[in-house]
Amino acid sequence: MVGSSGCPQWGTASTCQAAPPNASPVCTSGTCDFACNTNYMRCRDATCGLASRDFNSTVEGFAVSSSSTSFVTDFRQETFSSRTVMTLKATLGSANQAAIVVAPICSQGGSVANKTITADVYLEGDALGADTVTLGVGLLRNGVAEDVSGIPPCATFLGPAGGKAFCSTKQNVIQGAWTTITGTLPDTTQTDAVTAVEFFMYFDGNGPWHGIVHVDNIKIM
Repeated sequence: MVGSSGCPQWGTASTCQAAPPNASPVCTSGTCDFACNTNYMRCRDATCGLASRDFNSTVEGFAVSSSSTSFVTDFRQETFSSRTVMTLKATLGSANQAAIVVAPICSQGGSVANKTITADVYLEGDALGADTVTLGVGLLRNGVAEDVSGIPPCATFLGPAGGKAFCSTKQNVIQGAWTTITGTLPDTTQTDAVTAVEFFMYFDGNGPWHGIVHVDNIKIM
């Protein structure tokens, strides 16, 4: 049976497979295909990975990186400033310490070429003086460990394993106000195998510095 789009109707013809979870069937030039739903990104293994997170019920797959467990003192989903947010609390020193949380996107990689990363952040903490705090969103490939390197607004950087990653950062974030950090990803082959997203809080001064960041609406669009 053929639908009006020229493709066999989904679910009734053996020539077409059902769309994967979080996707809808589409027909492109007479060929059955699927399109990932809003907030999801197409992955290499014909699945759809969660690309936008609003933290309305949970931390949505984020977990504290093993490199940060000794710095992070609290990590949770909660209500803050009339929003449901992901909250990361840490005590950071001066030895390149960063509080990092990571969540999976695509097990076999997905393309983020020309996409934009955004996140809403609200920073609280000890007085900074001449020091600064960098908040950022990073996208990682398999084999690339979490990192906080990179130059705003969105730079390519080398992870410890030598693989490429991409980050969007905002330095000198003002405490006590919502700020949107954003960056546009380049159009290169290196953007074609992203498997995870990280969020980090980095303090560049002499600690200990006690800080809290509330995060909402991490989006890769």
